[in-house]
Amino acid sequence: MARYAVIADLAAQVNWERLAEAASKDDIRSSSDELIDAAALRAAVSTPPAEGSAMAQVLARLERALEDGCAMVDACLKSRYPDYSQPERDPDDPPSPVTVWTVDLALERLMGEGEGSEWRHRGDLARAKLEAIAEGELDLFGDVDGDGEDDDDGDSGALFSAPAAIFTRKSLAGFVGR
Repeated sequence: MARYAVIADLAAQVNWERLAEAASKDDIRSSSDELIDAAALRAAVSTPPAEGSAMAQVLARLERALEDGCAMVDACLKSRYPDYSQPERDPDDPPSPVTVWTVDLALERLMGEGEGSEWRHRGDLARAKLEAIAEGELDLFGDVDGDGEDDDDGDSGALFSAPAAIFTRKSLAGFVGR
């Protein structure tokens, strides 16, 4: 089972109907008379179907896409944060960036057909963020190692620096009326 996202996270991004359609590609539809629709998929997530059924194949395809997304996330994060462990998330809380990236990569795998598609674009953006983290250009904040404590180094200072202001009241005194 994927560590960073679950099937419900995929459905939250696209909806159950589109997810059922994407996961039950032609090879599964042609080999079974079983109806794979949104309601059946949602029910199958909480009550696993019979092994070998079309619904079991659909769930396996969704889990495989999530695992592929997790593998990509791990490849980038573990190079920089070897002890990374995503904290437990309450279902009512918003997803973490890692969950969003995993979902985007999984949906790209499931739905991203062709150059310029929305899912291809979102997958490219997720990979760019992950590569930036791996190269040290971006940081993950919060509890990175999963020990329950924020791992920020305490340096909450300025994120950028700039030269002193060029245009001030004093420097513009002759141009600005008093």
